[in-house]
Amino acid sequence: MWSPRVAFLTARGRALYYGACRAISSVGEHCLHTAGVAGSNPASPTNQINQLESTTPLDWVTDRLFVTALSHSFANERNVAMASFRKRGPYQWQAQVRKRGHPLQTKTCETRALAEQWARAVEVEMDKGVFVSRSEAESTTLEELLERYLAEVTPLKKGAEPETYRLRLFMRQSIAQRFVAGIRGVDIARWRDERLRKVTSATVKRDLVLLSHVFEVARKEWGIYVHNPVRDIKLPAGGRPRERRLRAGEEPRLMAACRQARNHWLLPIVQLALETAMRQGELLRLGWEHIDLNRRTA
Repeated sequence: MWSPRVAFLTARGRALYYGACRAISSVGEHCLHTAGVAGSNPASPTNQINQLESTTPLDWVTDRLFVTALSHSFANERNVAMASFRKRGPYQWQAQVRKRGHPLQTKTCETRALAEQWARAVEVEMDKGVFVSRSEAESTTLEELLERYLAEVTPLKKGAEPETYRLRLFMRQSIAQRFVAGIRGVDIARWRDERLRKVTSATVKRDLVLLSHVFEVARKEWGIYVHNPVRDIKLPAGGRPRERRLRAGEEPRLMAACRQARNHWLLPIVQLALETAMRQGELLRLGWEHIDLNRRTA
């Protein structure tokens, strides 16, 4: 007869229990006495389990195997998260957490202790009903996030062209190769300080505001569970208001320099800017539909 302790298992637990026994038998570590099982329907797991219950002596199966099956059985009945671990190569451990109603969660760590720590955190969140998968954030780099923003959000803005330049600049930074789940405020602060050595504080502030919006769109619109690290740092102070005007003798020198430029459009643009006080973006977007020759306005 089969071991009485199997009676404590649910159908799922017995399936795991007997499945492990058959796996052990298949590699020759033990030999199951399967007399009387012949003629059963192999396609029916229920028939196999019932026949094994009546014909297979299972007392030789280790207590560890029984406890594992019992744990899975109770986890299935109570609908609690269940973690398992396996070694991958000499330096990695993989943790897997299963729970009914949630996709399988997997993470590879350098040590078993780190894998167990991650699994415990996921199990607690699943059991409390507050778990949100971080797998997409852990597998998406900042560069990929910026590329998606550039393709989906930037074209809808009026200042798409200068924003494209800023995003391309971000993509060339080393921090863009990092996974977004691992980017912290200190990483952004380090990038900010390096950038301040090259450009003004107003430029860096605009860059960080744009980067913050990228993280917010990813979190709110794309469903990527990621923290916005820009919120954890102090933004540079805005630039001082500019009251600079051309001084005596500077305008002829400016016009002479524009005539020597390789871009022949530079001179008329500068002349139009001086006459109208239009901003750079307004000058670049100016079209014939905006020109009224009769009223001499633009």
